[in-house]
Amino acid sequence: MTTIRQIKKSDDYLNDFNNSFNIAVELEGGGYAYTNAEGFTRDELMGDVTDEMNRLDAIGAVYQRADRIITGDSDIAVTITRTKEMTEPSMTDGKDIILNGNLIDDVTDDTIIGLNGVNYHELAHVLFSPRVGSALGQYVTTNNMKRAFNVLEEGRIERLITTLYPSTTLTLEAMNHDFILRDHPSQWGNSFATTTGRMYLPLELRQVIADKFIAQYGIALAQEVHAIVHEYRTLSFPTDFARAKELIAQLTNLIGKDDEPETEWAQGHGDRVLPEKGRPKSGKEQGSLQERAKDNKPEELNNNPTGFGNGIGDETKGEPEEYKGDDHNLSDKDKDLQAQLEKRMNEIKNDKRIARELKDTRTAILGSTDTRTKLPKANASEQKATEQGIAYARRFGRELERIVRDNDPSWERFLPSGKLNISRTMNPDVNAIGEAFDVWDTGNDNTEIEATILIDNSGSMWGLMSTVCEQAWIIKRGIESIDGSVSVYSFNSDSKVVYESNEKAKPNVYRYVSNTGWTNPYRALIEAERTLKASSKPNKLFFAITDGQWSDDKDCNDVIKRMKEAGILTVVVYLSNDSDSLHDIMLRAREGEEQAKAYLASLNHGAHIFKSVSEPKHSLALANEIIKSTLNGKKVA
Repeated sequence: MTTIRQIKKSDDYLNDFNNSFNIAVELEGGGYAYTNAEGFTRDELMGDVTDEMNRLDAIGAVYQRADRIITGDSDIAVTITRTKEMTEPSMTDGKDIILNGNLIDDVTDDTIIGLNGVNYHELAHVLFSPRVGSALGQYVTTNNMKRAFNVLEEGRIERLITTLYPSTTLTLEAMNHDFILRDHPSQWGNSFATTTGRMYLPLELRQVIADKFIAQYGIALAQEVHAIVHEYRTLSFPTDFARAKELIAQLTNLIGKDDEPETEWAQGHGDRVLPEKGRPKSGKEQGSLQERAKDNKPEELNNNPTGFGNGIGDETKGEPEEYKGDDHNLSDKDKDLQAQLEKRMNEIKNDKRIARELKDTRTAILGSTDTRTKLPKANASEQKATEQGIAYARRFGRELERIVRDNDPSWERFLPSGKLNISRTMNPDVNAIGEAFDVWDTGNDNTEIEATILIDNSGSMWGLMSTVCEQAWIIKRGIESIDGSVSVYSFNSDSKVVYESNEKAKPNVYRYVSNTGWTNPYRALIEAERTLKASSKPNKLFFAITDGQWSDDKDCNDVIKRMKEAGILTVVVYLSNDSDSLHDIMLRAREGEEQAKAYLASLNHGAHIFKSVSEPKHSLALANEIIKSTLNGKKVA
């Protein structure tokens, strides 16, 4: 069983990529390089991987914004992931929703309508499913009854969400059609327990699935499952917890407990764990929705086929469990069933409201520049900024605002040529003719900034962390004053996010991270690269403030090289207590001494700008100079 916590922690998409380069290839000039099975090196493919991670982040950002608007809950997070363990289309822990990126190829109408459906389904769990710590949740987990619980929850939560948000009905219907069409028609009966409770599905489809279930398992079992599902779906929680326990126990008797062999028509439902975070809507709210719910007519259960196609078709033996779309050996009746489902899918996609939703979602995805870091949050405490820091942040913000204001479109007046200012020509002074004209200056609209700051919080930074964290806060406050965005990451043996780009720095308070461990910024560099490359802002700046050499420096330097090639200004600020010694090394490197050149390269990492400073305040002054020069359109030396 894979939990959402394990998936978030593993970040397997990047890890699997890194681990795939395990074939040593001898180079012509000596030495070895590592390639993957196709013969590509990591450097050759890293750009594509970064682009794909940015694309998945953009998709997740669109659904996250939508879910936060729908629920009014600003803590809901939506992530698209590609982990090898995740076989489900989606999952949630009650706050975080994870959608399976392995199911996403291109951003087509089919992809979007499927994503919309699974997102609404997970949102229904967030809004209505009992949490693991509730009385019902404890009963289910203690008695190994998750399998039955999950089967029954499908119809109940979707009845509630389609009543609360009727616009979700067609999207959920299309999602279910898509899932059904993925299976061979001989397997459709196995979805009876979940489809019979989804009353928004067409009666004819539910009838066909019921017919197939009855043909395989008998009318008595079908009637018993039907009765349990249709009563459970009308319950409100926690009001009806007692009756829910009884119904879950009844279904468990039919399909077995979680630790028992799976029943064919209930496979996979024991894997989902109950959500643990957040709080569902109250019993009163759920009860009100249940009273408002309007259902279609339930399917009839008898031994005579009654669905569209008027029968279950000729059962085909030996077909694969997962249907790939090949109609080999399908009966004419089953082909007709598939054709009718596909026709219904097209009707849904052509519905004016759905078509507009698909278009808006596609536009939002393709135009999204919002990338959320996959790094864990740093364990940061809030510290009150120093009086000097507060004053500097205020002054820095005003300086940046002035630069932007000076770059705004405006009239330049009293010039010797341009547009004649009629009123000024009334001046009897003949010498004033050289000031009789005005010129409209279109200004410089390229004053927006996207910046990332990496701060070294390894063990050797002892005594510097308060100052460096406050400096990052000052820069972030200043850039945010002109509507720029700044991400701040810390790095030691691990990399963590101190501020995401869309998080505003608080006035007078900065986030402090303690120092420990060794120095490896690779993961933070990858996040910085993803954020900056995805941004549409014209000015992109990368800063790293550090006091030592880095582990995995070749990989780290490669990331900085890619950022430079993408037009991102890269700056490494080296905190050194021995500036004279470093100056000597730099001088020897310029003179061509190989040992000095190698050591200097281990410090500057190939950045555009490398500056050694002896005091943290000097690094702040350098950063401010670079930012202001960038806004003024000057080339920074």
